[in-house]
Amino acid sequence: METQTTCLQCSTTLNPEATFCFNCGTQVKCKACQTSLTKGATFCTSCGTRITKQEASSIPLNKVEFEQKRESKKLNANFTDEVGFIFANALNAMIGGQVINKNPFHKTLNSPGSAPSKPTTLAIQPQTDNKISDVQYTEVLNDTLATIFKQREDGTLELADARVKEKTKFDKVKRLCLLYMYAQKTLSIETVTRQQLLNIVKAAKLGGNSDFRKYLTSDTGKNFSKRDNGDFALLGAGEDEAKNILAEISNPEIEHSNLKPRKRPVKAAKSDSKEATQGIPIPGSAQAVLQSLLQEQFFNDKRKLAEIVKHCKEKKAINLTSSTVSNVLKRFVKDQLLERQNSEDGGYEYWKKQIA
Repeated sequence: METQTTCLQCSTTLNPEATFCFNCGTQVKCKACQTSLTKGATFCTSCGTRITKQEASSIPLNKVEFEQKRESKKLNANFTDEVGFIFANALNAMIGGQVINKNPFHKTLNSPGSAPSKPTTLAIQPQTDNKISDVQYTEVLNDTLATIFKQREDGTLELADARVKEKTKFDKVKRLCLLYMYAQKTLSIETVTRQQLLNIVKAAKLGGNSDFRKYLTSDTGKNFSKRDNGDFALLGAGEDEAKNILAEISNPEIEHSNLKPRKRPVKAAKSDSKEATQGIPIPGSAQAVLQSLLQEQFFNDKRKLAEIVKHCKEKKAINLTSSTVSNVLKRFVKDQLLERQNSEDGGYEYWKKQIA
């Protein structure tokens, strides 16, 4: 049985079937006949095949050493610049809590000159019990983000799906704003304008801007900061909140809310008289009473306000205030049912308009 071999270049222990060293890439066996090579060989001593030299010195290597004495942990690693490039980008994404998504929110980590690899998503799970949660590579969160926003041809984002499992209208405004800022940040856009956020809220057809203004006031300095030029930049707490929101949206156990656009309450019709709201029995409204006086030819003669109120009380047994009657008379004058002129006591006199 053949024993393990050692690389003649870097002394790495190799599998007996290995043709090349997995650490430095040096050829250790002839590719034609699998005969072990001697150090510095140009031709195979068995079959005469020319050996293509690929010495470790031709491949730049980076060395990393790590040691943790208490727990006796030690790490020694050698890697090429290409591997270092990929590792550095991945580490940078982990530290920044960056989500690398597929179109439009993806950043592919490729080594120089290599073919594009499948987009990788780095999703940081929500923290619990003040402990840093494990980093897991998944495409769940970025897929969710990509369903909420879509990228136009000019690179700007627009709302594609406003369902964000909100609890209230105010919560919906908050979620859309945070997710929009977070989506922009994944595209390396650090700030957004107030108008951009407002456009997203309007696209969700929430109506009114009161909740939007209230949210910007309440969350500034907490989840995002406001720059001197008025633009907003997402803070670390805002990124965490956005990730928690995406986790909720992608969780099938959490149902979408049935929040519907808020309808304005139907206002009760105003009474024509103050007395009507007090429960005093009145055959009809003030307008109906004065309309009956028109039909009874009461206004064939000029009538003053006090006289009309007194007539309604004594002849109709209806108590109407002067202001209520005055408002109805103004409408009758406007509708050209009555005419009026100033009286000697500073008030008005009303009479029925004569039709020619």
